[in-house]
Amino acid sequence: FFSEWHGVEVDLDERDCYWLDKAKSNFLGLIKYRLHEEVVKMSILAPLLAVSGLGTAPFVPKAEKQIEVTFPAQDSDTEDEVIRGRIDLLVLYQNLWVVTIETKPQQSDVLEALPQALTYMMASPERELPLFGLLTNGRHFMFVKLLKKATPTYCLSELFTLFRQGNEMYQVTAILQ
Repeated sequence: FFSEWHGVEVDLDERDCYWLDKAKSNFLGLIKYRLHEEVVKMSILAPLLAVSGLGTAPFVPKAEKQIEVTFPAQDSDTEDEVIRGRIDLLVLYQNLWVVTIETKPQQSDVLEALPQALTYMMASPERELPLFGLLTNGRHFMFVKLLKKATPTYCLSELFTLFRQGNEMYQVTAILQ
């Protein structure tokens, strides 16, 4: 289901590795504290976006982008269900949604972000191309891919974590690139 990533190799220079290692070290130093999702965005997402190139033109990061998704009523006696929300971070390339990022506080399970991310991804105007999302609580990272066909289908990537040897932020960055 994630065929786009077959053969993706990590190709980071020394400076990129330094910043990702620094972000990991700094975050793990704060792990004993209850970190709000805004701190997760600042300490983990900012370096990931900078190193991956998704934080600079031609990509445009949009914070707290408001969305609305309407789900048609099942019968004529009920009203359509409308869900409104704000995407934590949406990276755009022209009008193409590159990646939807949903963050949670570091003490939360990363999968708590999945329902929100899927709902937000359903708001994309794109109907043919797959949509990608990144879920994170700072400690863990998981990608989601959504196909918005007649019956939407999604799949999750493997779990990437800061708790293994090495720095799995390298792989997350390579996938984002």
